[in-house]
Amino acid sequence: MQTLIDFFGFEFSWDSAVRLGAVILSILITYRVPFHSKKERLDALKQFLVMYVIGILIYLASFFTAQMYRALWAINFQLTWILLLIAYFAVFNHSRHPAKWIMG
Repeated sequence: MQTLIDFFGFEFSWDSAVRLGAVILSILITYRVPFHSKKERLDALKQFLVMYVIGILIYLASFFTAQMYRALWAINFQLTWILLLIAYFAVFNHSRHPAKWIMG
């Protein structure tokens, strides 16, 4: 329980939250079709919120993993963004199943 409190008190601060939002926004801008209609903008907002929750969970999982395996502590930050990109393609890409993981 103390590790979870340390995560939200120390590791996942305001700058980490803004950085996560910026990375998700850049993924959406890069891999989504343009936002022309109101429906597409609402769909993009839905994807942003879902990816933000997934991003927090990935960030939390990589933090706990780095607590157990100290060798991952140095690449914890970069590993989170790679896993976030793979999660985006796994959840929101509507192509064939193997292509999702290859694109990620």
